Amino acid sequence: MCLVFLRSLVLLLISIQLLGCTTLQPKPTANPGAFHLNANKSNSVIFSNDSGTDDDGTWVESWVFVVTLLDNNELLVEWTRMVNNLDMPRTAKSSKFVVHGSGTIQRVAVAGLSP
Repeated sequence: MCLVFLRSLVLLLISIQLLGCTTLQPKPTANPGAFHLNANKSNSVIFSNDSGTDDDGTWVESWVFVVTLLDNNELLVEWTRMVNNLDMPRTAKSSKFVVHGSGTIQRVAVAGLSP
């Protein structure tokens, strides 16, 4: 039951793009299809390494989420996002940056959906 909750919350987290936006570089999506999940009992690591091009040139972006079950209804989460805009001068504010955080995610009941 706990592992099912863990996997479903992780997939939900990714699918609703909670991985989302920073004030430095808002994005409409969070690397769809680029995330990988590795689960072991109560813990999971979710990660993505991606690259591409945009108006600023070539970018490389990594995300890591580490989660563990606190109980059947709550996860402890720590995440990091690191970006390297290869073609921008190093002195530019958004040339290279990291954003991170931690907290808990709680299961909530949604009308019409079963847990």
